[in-house]
Amino acid sequence: MDQDPAVIKLPLFSKTSKLAAIPGQSEGVTYGVVWDACRDPEHGFGYVAELLPGRRARLLAWLAADGKVYSCDRPLTGLAGLRPSLELAQWQDRKGQGAIRVPDPNGGGQPVIVGEYQTTWDKRYGFVNPTRDPGRFFLTRNWELRYFLAVSWLTFVHIPQTQGVAAGSGGGRIGEVILNLLDGPLPDALDALIWRGTTQQGQASGFERFAARQLVEAGAADVRAIAAEHNVTLVRLGSTSLFWLRFDDDVSPEQRATLLAVEAALNRLWFVEWAAGAADGGTGMLHAFDERFCAQAAQGALREISRNAGAVAQRERADNPYRTIRGAEGARGGIWDVSTRFVDTCERLKLPFRLEYRFDTDLDAGVMAVRFTVPSADAFPASRMGERGWYDARAGRPACAATYAIRLAGLMTQVAFASSVRVMAVDVTAHEDGLAGRSLLSLGFDRTPFLMEALPPLKDGRLDNPIFDDDPLAVLNVLKPVRHAVRFAGDRGLCEITPLPVHASLVAKRQEVWRDWRPLPEPLRGLLRADTVAELDVMHDDAVVGDDEVRAILEENEESPLIASVQLEAVLSRIGEIGLDEQGRLPLYCAYPMARLIVSLDSGMGAGSVLPDAEPLRSADTRYWKAPDAAYGAHLWLSRFARQEGDADRGLAEALQCLSLAPTTARAYIEVAVCHAEQEQYAQAAETLTQGLRVALLPGDFLYMYYRLAYALWRIGRTNEAVACYTMVLREPNTALAETARGELAELRQQIDDTRPPMALAEAEQVLYAANIPVSPTETALDAMAAVAVGLTDAGVPMAAHDAVWLMSRHMRNSDVYDSMAASLRDGVADRS
Repeated sequence: MDQDPAVIKLPLFSKTSKLAAIPGQSEGVTYGVVWDACRDPEHGFGYVAELLPGRRARLLAWLAADGKVYSCDRPLTGLAGLRPSLELAQWQDRKGQGAIRVPDPNGGGQPVIVGEYQTTWDKRYGFVNPTRDPGRFFLTRNWELRYFLAVSWLTFVHIPQTQGVAAGSGGGRIGEVILNLLDGPLPDALDALIWRGTTQQGQASGFERFAARQLVEAGAADVRAIAAEHNVTLVRLGSTSLFWLRFDDDVSPEQRATLLAVEAALNRLWFVEWAAGAADGGTGMLHAFDERFCAQAAQGALREISRNAGAVAQRERADNPYRTIRGAEGARGGIWDVSTRFVDTCERLKLPFRLEYRFDTDLDAGVMAVRFTVPSADAFPASRMGERGWYDARAGRPACAATYAIRLAGLMTQVAFASSVRVMAVDVTAHEDGLAGRSLLSLGFDRTPFLMEALPPLKDGRLDNPIFDDDPLAVLNVLKPVRHAVRFAGDRGLCEITPLPVHASLVAKRQEVWRDWRPLPEPLRGLLRADTVAELDVMHDDAVVGDDEVRAILEENEESPLIASVQLEAVLSRIGEIGLDEQGRLPLYCAYPMARLIVSLDSGMGAGSVLPDAEPLRSADTRYWKAPDAAYGAHLWLSRFARQEGDADRGLAEALQCLSLAPTTARAYIEVAVCHAEQEQYAQAAETLTQGLRVALLPGDFLYMYYRLAYALWRIGRTNEAVACYTMVLREPNTALAETARGELAELRQQIDDTRPPMALAEAEQVLYAANIPVSPTETALDAMAAVAVGLTDAGVPMAAHDAVWLMSRHMRNSDVYDSMAASLRDGVADRS
């Protein structure tokens, strides 16, 4: 009698189907499928078994009808606690196709793909891209699910195990290997991939060996030391699916160069994955591609500019989804429309190296200028794959870098011309490694010659030819710029140059706001309560007393608040009366430029303390003059010193003076609320903070306001709203303020015996809405800023528009477009002339 519980006697009524031999199958062993031989744990197709003499079978795995296979060593009575050792998983985007998966042999949580399948109209299954050979008999035919599962399990699980190989070894997809880099600390992920491609050379796939080579050459070993000193995070861009390394601005030039080289090496892996997917029907199986294929795909990514050129041409004909933002619509063909179209196209370029850029445009003059980044020669691969294998390519890297830069200059020019038919001339300047890096190349193109002579070879692939890889001058001659500043070194690399001069109209737009007396367009005048650009300035202060004098008084009298108060009162006397000027304009102080852009939200709160007749002036016809910075600072500190001396009434009066000067500055409301709270006037404090939240734009302001408001509401018995306000503070959980709020919230909930689960952010917002407490930044404030962003950009006032666009980038989906737009509005190109 057999002692092995896996061996059963086959009953007369059971069914057996013998399977053809599979490569790797042990000699003398016969496999088959048996069913109706013993009770199935659930609905299924029976067992994969080794067929033994005397109508016996050794059960190996049970075949479930849902496409799963469970290994076993005896007849199964149930599936509780069991994981399948193989399963079929339908692709979501490909009907009738799917993956054959087994558990990760390294113990990871995600299963490993060992092949694919496709189904026929009559529900038969066939192998696609298997990592192991099931034999020609099974590979060239389609099978009922019963037999397909049995052969798959034997091929990918059982037979490898009989050979001492873990099921799933060599399986998986290239994309899965790359995405593993996002799991855990980056230095560990890099080291693991290098280890797989070097230490396990015998078992590593061609892709893993290629990836290890690229990372080692790029200097990945140095990332651990950099990450120990700085914040280094790997993210994947939503616009291109490429990697982007985020790191601190204060990394050294050498560290930055290393990080950019590693980033480029990682992105070359994506280009390999895309090429592999194109070659095997979209899967990119890890085992299917050797090092030569990977090397050719990566090298092709450095030269194949035509793919991006074709994508740019398609985008040129598409609608611009960014022309309207929060209901504010840019003029068709205006600066906002053209600029967002340019940025959107740039953000979609799939390039093997990081692209940073700034641009300026004057559509009336028909000009656009672009600054963009190109990699240094050291960021290029140090070795190439030739006919005889890998060879040292370091000597040729300067020429390759120069060729890449010139190709990219042509592509950036195409993007510029594609953004508007009004753009008639484009100048592009390349900077090494970063926008602050050396200027290496400056080319100018006129529209018609570019479209007729340079664009065709960009789009049709002529410039993709490998013969250009080491010949940057030949690429330059194909593009035929009408203006240029370029100089080649002896190794055919690029030398530093003086860029082409920036067009005078672009320079003129970049004058400081306070000097810009151009009239604002009529629709903006009511929104911004201003008639000229200069009236929007809040940073230039030419008052008789400057804010630096207030700071000096505070520093010199740090231990003598009484003396400081006397001197601050003298400052106010020198400034004189602050009220309506001779033009009937109101005084206005803004802590930062964004506060000036939302004056349409000025409620007039606090104005009555100094301007009793000012309330009716809060309308589209209201105009402002810039109040001296020193006046606000003096009143602020007089309030604080008065409270220190116990004069609460004087402290509140001075704080209200601040608020009357700064009705759109959140900190002015906080100062008044603190005065009330110190006197335990919590209802007044809550009302003041509630009003202030309507103009609060920055997290540092509104999170602190919610914190102060939570305590005030707690003290007046509005505990549910208090819990909601504390919850809003926790939107930024890793701050000292959040830690304090967390403790106070716990104390509040304990006091009111609140046993509910923690309030979710969405619930907190609903509680605030119901209590008429603003959720900052409010929809009204964001709508106003959107209108300002579009209006000022279309008016050609980039220096005033960038703050509004920057705020939009923090509160809109696809924010990379607005973020890059804001950076160009802020910096432009004129400062690099």
